[in-house]
Amino acid sequence: MRAEEIRPAAGTAALLRVEWYKYCERGPAYHTPAHIMNFHEWYHVVRGNARVIVSGIEFHLKPGQSVLFSPGSVREIFAGRRPPAYFATVFEPQAKLDLASICNRLLELTPDLEGELRALVSAARHPQADDEWLVQALLARLMIAFKRVQSASSAKPGEGERPPSALNRNFNREVVERVERLLRQHYHEALTREDLAAALHLSPGHLARLYRAVAGQTLHERITQLRIEAAKTLLLNSTHSITQIALEVGYASFSHFSKIFKDLEKVSPGDYRRSAGLSWQETPRPGHSKPLS
Repeated sequence: MRAEEIRPAAGTAALLRVEWYKYCERGPAYHTPAHIMNFHEWYHVVRGNARVIVSGIEFHLKPGQSVLFSPGSVREIFAGRRPPAYFATVFEPQAKLDLASICNRLLELTPDLEGELRALVSAARHPQADDEWLVQALLARLMIAFKRVQSASSAKPGEGERPPSALNRNFNREVVERVERLLRQHYHEALTREDLAAALHLSPGHLARLYRAVAGQTLHERITQLRIEAAKTLLLNSTHSITQIALEVGYASFSHFSKIFKDLEKVSPGDYRRSAGLSWQETPRPGHSKPLS
């Protein structure tokens, strides 16, 4: 099939006009007093944390998270637990680029957009000729991507769904592989869905849905699986007490660990160790046959 040419709509022009942009690294005392701007302002945390208040709504931004302030909104910014490094820009979108749906809300930078962010930071730190065109194009790309993510998350089930492209499938598999590496490294820690999402610059809900769709199990199920597999190895190959093993694989109490272990393995940790890992078998009483499984 011959590919069809896609022609821009008549009169298509630059989607936004950039007033200014900058990259800053701040200290613990960083505070931008409450103020109002008549333009859109995008504030993105690159490193550290920032506390943002916009029109009375408070956001705690981690790396990869941002807020797009709407014109006329009151905004105030403070340093978070770790002082932030951030990229900020003020711009005016063309009327056709309606950004109302993503204003004054938490925005997440997905991994496929990290290159755009790095290019923006580089343009702010090391200016070069024609950067104004590059920044304008990159910002338009990011704003449209944020709009699409917001539109997809607010759509009803089945509404507007399309078969995943090869690019999306590859991206999803890459995310799951990165999650798997993180889980194997940190399964014994108090690891949360939010921790994983922050490391991958995704929203917790989106990461959970993506992982379940690709891996066929939830993040909680996978963490539990890794912990119990590690516990089985320790039960058979170490002299550690069962309580100590429970702590080593990430459980705070023996009773909780024992319940989870028995639910999955159909045998207690102690019996598993005593049977040298053999499946627990019930010996039929004389004159009684064992029920067929």
